Amino acid sequence: MQLDRSYFKQPTFLSNILAWMRDPTLLPQIRITVVGDEDDEEIFGFVGDDSLTGAGGSDTIWGWRGDDILRGGGGR
Repeated sequence: MQLDRSYFKQPTFLSNILAWMRDPTLLPQIRITVVGDEDDEEIFGFVGDDSLTGAGGSDTIWGWRGDDILRGGGGR
């Protein structure tokens, strides 16, 4: 899975990051692993950002490129 750097500059993504920084309880966190290359570059986003998952909601998701599977689940 490759994300263009412009993804991280989208207004929705940035406003979600700022809201989460002000109050981390706003967005329940879930752990995922992410399909990608073998780099250990962390990628992250929010459920609801179609370019990342295509799913609705506002949970924080993150993972590592090189992991074999893309899954989410569970709350904090």
